[in-house]
Amino acid sequence: RAGRKIDAIKLLREHRNIGLKQAKEIVDRYIRDNPEAVPAIQKTSSGNGLVLLIIIAAAGYLIYKYAM
Repeated sequence: RAGRKIDAIKLLREHRNIGLKQAKEIVDRYIRDNPEAVPAIQKTSSGNGLVLLIIIAAAGYLIYKYAM
């Protein structure tokens, strides 16, 4: 419920003694079937990651361009 997907997968694997793929599928299915249980921050994090990647790439380009 706190939006910590990786922790949920780890706990599920420990308690049910199942593989990583199966645990991930169960957690993903739970998130899909219960969208109200997932915090809004996690739902928009993929877009934030793209913005961060673009900023890092632009900064790297500027450093490379002006360092030469």
